[in-house]
Amino acid sequence: MIYESTVILSEAKNFNGGNHMTQKMKLIVGIAVFVAVIAGAGIAYNILSKNIVPENSIAAKADEIEEVAEVEAEEVDSSDDVATDVRDGFHAIPHHSEASSDNMTTDEAETAESGDDTAEEKTTESTAETDDNNQTLAPDFTMQDQEGSMVKLSEMIDNGKPIVMNFWASWCPPCKNEMPDFEKVYQELGEEVQFVMVDLTDGRRETVEIGSQYIEEQGFTFPVFFDVNQEGAINYRMHSIPVTIFINKDGYMVTGAQGAIDEETLRRGIELIR
Repeated sequence: MIYESTVILSEAKNFNGGNHMTQKMKLIVGIAVFVAVIAGAGIAYNILSKNIVPENSIAAKADEIEEVAEVEAEEVDSSDDVATDVRDGFHAIPHHSEASSDNMTTDEAETAESGDDTAEEKTTESTAETDDNNQTLAPDFTMQDQEGSMVKLSEMIDNGKPIVMNFWASWCPPCKNEMPDFEKVYQELGEEVQFVMVDLTDGRRETVEIGSQYIEEQGFTFPVFFDVNQEGAINYRMHSIPVTIFINKDGYMVTGAQGAIDEETLRRGIELIR
């Protein structure tokens, strides 16, 4: 009996000890889980906080986006501003000015390129003569007329009549929009003023054939010339079109318009050179 009691007591001690160990393990595991949860929460907060934009930051970002949108809108509509300035009072365009296109989308507003690297290098060599009164002579260049003959601008100036020179291309929507007004004024003043409508041909996107076909389809009768050697684009540094330059009878550039112009603006420009 004494032996059995001893065994039972020993087993009881072992049982209690095992139970005590189990509770200790549970406590350790519980603490470990709690620490893991806290650590996980900290990590999650750090990650989420990087993606959460405070209200003031959202406002700042909105202002930034709005400013960018305004700048882009100003770039697209820059020719509208120029057109307004022109109507308020013409601005002279020296031969090296960069003219922006009017009402053209980003995709449509492409530069009038010379077509090769050599021509691009030549743009830095073009010069314009200026007299003592700071008047700038219209740079001379050779172009092809509708009969295929080569003609110089200087030869037209020698005729003693003022010149309205317009640079255009058939792929340019603003160019086409202003042409009916040029045709109307040409029909009225073509005997007093020389109209030189220069098609910027690059031999790829715009060719003599393409330009001629467009003029024929529209029924325009004003004189059309083709910048087949890109001399006009180089000497006047065309970066976008249309561009209209008003030249007096002595060959000096009096004023010009960047972007498409309307009939009223065209007539005002002519009045300044007659």
